[in-house]
Amino acid sequence: VINPGKKIVEAKEYRNFSGGGSRFQNNDTLFARITPCLENGKISQVRHLDGEVGFGSTEFLVFRGKQGITDTEFVYYFVTNHSFRLKAIQLMVGTSGRQRVDHKKLSDEVFTIPPLPIQRKIAEILGSLDDKIELNRRMNETLEQMAMALYKHWFVDFGPFQDGEFVESEIGLIPRVYECLSYKEIVDFCLGGDWGKDIPNSDENVGVNVIRGADFTVINSGSQFSLPVRYIKKSSFEKRKVKDMDIIIENSVNASSRTTGQSLLITRELLDFIGENTIPASFCKLFRLKRPNLSPIVYMHLKFLYESGDMEQYQNVSSNGIGNFQATQFLENQKIVLPVGDSCNQVLSSISDLLSQIAKNNKESFYLSITRDYLLPRLLSGEIEVREAEEHVEEVLANG
Repeated sequence: VINPGKKIVEAKEYRNFSGGGSRFQNNDTLFARITPCLENGKISQVRHLDGEVGFGSTEFLVFRGKQGITDTEFVYYFVTNHSFRLKAIQLMVGTSGRQRVDHKKLSDEVFTIPPLPIQRKIAEILGSLDDKIELNRRMNETLEQMAMALYKHWFVDFGPFQDGEFVESEIGLIPRVYECLSYKEIVDFCLGGDWGKDIPNSDENVGVNVIRGADFTVINSGSQFSLPVRYIKKSSFEKRKVKDMDIIIENSVNASSRTTGQSLLITRELLDFIGENTIPASFCKLFRLKRPNLSPIVYMHLKFLYESGDMEQYQNVSSNGIGNFQATQFLENQKIVLPVGDSCNQVLSSISDLLSQIAKNNKESFYLSITRDYLLPRLLSGEIEVREAEEHVEEVLANG
């Protein structure tokens, strides 16, 4: 699966090859050729193929360096540059909504590239930023696994309390230091999203960033993103804007693919770069807890429900295959086990620290990607000298 802003893509599955498809090898660049995937920046470099060769969709073009002329690493950065993508978009053909890049016309285009040694240096400079971004991503995978393991140990398996006293609850026996509550009992309010208006009205409306369900994955990966700006009534803004420790639920999902959506925990680190004036979009639900300090545990419980498939019972699937999250049903029926008093401060602090570090890594990756995308066109055009860019990147990486 190629995700916008993510350089590395790895094999999704392994099976015997039969039929057609694009053929590629390690370090090749896969370039989406169909709308809107190309416009959304679905371009990645293949790594870690078993057997060195893979096959995939015909909906992407495969780019590889030519010996003695182009460096394969440089090719990835060259085709991700805005000017190349814009040219590819201009060469799209076909009916509206299903247009594809005409690869024959694209191959006939003439582009100016620097000499091979400069190509390699550019790729090395930009690659050092992407290497750090990839390191952050893999570190976050480990941190997420650690957070989930901690959550399950304490709140699913009740490991620390196996020798303690258990009491009856609506979900069965639980440790006495826990209580079993419905989400209705812990959520201060559940608010639907808004999409606002295109045209501002300074007397009645205020401009806000709107965060959509589709943005969750991009934000959680540390990739660059741009939230649309809309205008909503000032009277509803204060209640709707996201705050530290809020949780946003994706409301509308593709039920046919058994995708049950996802949630997003709003942390102080995240607010630093999505902006204080942000609201959830339509097809999202905002949960604000009565005890905001428990948000990390509630967030992990939601992730657990998604992973186990239990969230699917709260999806009302329409005739077009779209499932809508039934918030009222969820709040009333879904139970969660939470600590009584200070009984779990230790693990709550540990989970909070892990989630905070994930957010910090994503924030760093976000700004590293901005640096990379600032340097890329200027290095290609010669506006910035290689040595100047190299020194700048060294300083950015040293400062973390």
